[in-house]
Amino acid sequence: MTAPAGPNNLRGLRSFRQKSGPALITCVYLLAACGFAREARAELEIVRLWTGYKETSAFVRLREFLTGREVTGGATVLRTDPAVRDGFYYTLRLADTERGALPAGVVVLSVVPPDGTRATEYRFPFAPSDRRQVRLEIGLTGEAWTHGDTLPLAWHLEVRDEAGRALVSRESFLWSENTDKAPPG
Repeated sequence: MTAPAGPNNLRGLRSFRQKSGPALITCVYLLAACGFAREARAELEIVRLWTGYKETSAFVRLREFLTGREVTGGATVLRTDPAVRDGFYYTLRLADTERGALPAGVVVLSVVPPDGTRATEYRFPFAPSDRRQVRLEIGLTGEAWTHGDTLPLAWHLEVRDEAGRALVSRESFLWSENTDKAPPG
């Protein structure tokens, strides 16, 4: 039979604390370390990805006529030629599920054009955002996309942090099948 808890059983409680104290402290440290490790490896994910050709008219809003400035609707628009809006776009919604804010980084996009020539790699740096989700409009415009509304043969998109570490990536089905996809250089 166990002794009832109370002031008469303090000796047993002190003995328990003395014996299990180091183990308890170790458990607390391990739990804290796991929490810090989880915070350090923020989870970035591509929530949604759309691809397609867009004409200039898809970006023109009424407010642009009034102000003279492009209205992006909250999206970050990155283009190979900022002066040209017609082109093939990769629209992605990124979310940082751990930190709640998106760190700065770079989107690396490799594309095999419709004519089947070797892949070309494009880099689009983006600024950090304090929002949990952001929409990026990555556009191959101007000389980078002269194929009109024809789809690329294959593509690979990778989001990297400022140090160059890959955080998340997506690719077309044919990218994994294409053996000659390495960008030149």
